[in-house]
Amino acid sequence: ASGRQLAEIAKADGFDVSHSTLNKIRKGTYTSEPTVATLRAIAHLARVREDKVLYSIKDPKGVEDAVVE
Repeated sequence: ASGRQLAEIAKADGFDVSHSTLNKIRKGTYTSEPTVATLRAIAHLARVREDKVLYSIKDPKGVEDAVVE
């Protein structure tokens, strides 16, 4: 899905993230520090538990158990 489509899905589910932010993150050109709101939206889109994403900022080793089934 495109960044625009992902942003629309996130918005429909109550999250706020811009398509340009998502595109930059996907391309590896995002140079800012993401906000908690952006991280929450990405976690939702990736079907990863939000607490695992926020925890992984401090401990990146814990990410492998984060996927929600």
